[in-house]
Amino acid sequence: MIARPNEYKVGMQFPSRIFQDGDSQAVRLPKEVAFPPSVQDGLVFREGSRLIIEPAPVRSFTPKFFEALSQWPEFERPTQTHQDRGPMFP
Repeated sequence: MIARPNEYKVGMQFPSRIFQDGDSQAVRLPKEVAFPPSVQDGLVFREGSRLIIEPAPVRSFTPKFFEALSQWPEFERPTQTHQDRGPMFP
């Protein structure tokens, strides 16, 4: 069933365009099913003859990470000495 404006229900289909963008294919998502502007990256995978597009998980450091990082003891970096290794490309 193709949806009409203001009649969207879960599982409905929307017509879309598939086009070439350089060496890649691209899909124009109708506004009814478009991701919010905050979604920057996605994951695409096949399920039979279907292509599924999902938002990629946001990878960021959580406050818990910074809390754990602050628990590390301070350390002093060892003094570096010059090492003569000769030419890189003989």
